[in-house]
Amino acid sequence: MRHNRPLHLRLILFLGLGCSLASLVYGLWILYGSRAQIQAADPPQSPTTTVYVALYPGFHASLLLPIATGYREYAYGEWGFYAHSQETLWGGLKALLWPTPATLGRRTLGGPSPADPSLEIGHLKRRMGVETLLPIQVDRALALDLNQRLDRFFDPTFPKIYNPSYRLEFVRHPRPYHLWHNCNHFIAEQLRQLGVAVQGDPIGGNFVLSVPNGTLSPSPAPAQAIPGIGCHTSPCLRVWRQRVQGKVAQWQ
Repeated sequence: MRHNRPLHLRLILFLGLGCSLASLVYGLWILYGSRAQIQAADPPQSPTTTVYVALYPGFHASLLLPIATGYREYAYGEWGFYAHSQETLWGGLKALLWPTPATLGRRTLGGPSPADPSLEIGHLKRRMGVETLLPIQVDRALALDLNQRLDRFFDPTFPKIYNPSYRLEFVRHPRPYHLWHNCNHFIAEQLRQLGVAVQGDPIGGNFVLSVPNGTLSPSPAPAQAIPGIGCHTSPCLRVWRQRVQGKVAQWQ
């Protein structure tokens, strides 16, 4: 005998599915059109240092903070997808549509900083495999304080995971991950703690650097993956991503 669900349950399921799909479509829509402008102000009077925002292919950004031996990179993402490389279609959708456990990744890019900034940027790009690094002058004391606060997440007593695919060490982060608080929102939050103004929605990682004379930095490389759940394109998502990009191109 066939048992039909009560009408109110079917309505709840329908509304829940509709809201989830609407959130996904809306998120993908603004993902391709949103832009976050980093306002690079005149250097402060106190001692300064250079931090970098790294723009990876895949709507993913990370932050580089200077240390005595080079730079330390910090990246935020979804715990299962990013730290454990559980790169499935369902894992990606779950990470975006619902609040899920988050992770903070860290690695050290060693070597003394070259005296010539252009050489430093080239060195970091080669080490990291990125095309775009946005250099930002900030107060040295604020950068040191932020590095210490982020480093506390990696207390020796806390469990850690090393993922060789990303060459990052991961720990749990207390703030849940979802589409409306992904890796790019996290980077914008850290920049504001450094006294840097960020205008616009960073959801898609489309960061541009505005210098005091009003010019903008070059646009980042074309995106290659779902936002912020990992640094590189997941093979199992490529076909789905191509279809989504095709639909978005039709809407524009």
